[in-house]
Amino acid sequence: MLKNKVVLLLTALTLFLTACAQEEQPTYVSTPNYKMEEPSPRTWINYDGEKYNFFKVYSKTEESNIQMDHLIDTGEVTDKDDGIESNLQIYQDKNTKNLFVSSSYNDQKEWAEFKK
Repeated sequence: MLKNKVVLLLTALTLFLTACAQEEQPTYVSTPNYKMEEPSPRTWINYDGEKYNFFKVYSKTEESNIQMDHLIDTGEVTDKDDGIESNLQIYQDKNTKNLFVSSSYNDQKEWAEFKK
């Protein structure tokens, strides 16, 4: 009888700990005005012997947060050695030295910023 109670208690404890250990999955939202956000894959750009890692995406409405007059065209594009889509023009902020590339998503231009 005591053995059955111990087994039952251990089973209940195991189930409780298993339920507590499971991580809650993020909820993804997708509406016509908001693209679905998924965990960002690791992206980077190799430029001038340095690796720049993805930092942030600026949508069309956030573009004013970028000082466009500080961006200098490097004359280079992303390629197969970069962890991002190829043939994107690379710009560098003359003050922060961060890199920027732009691309279109659903006919909306977006900028991505990369930092060392």
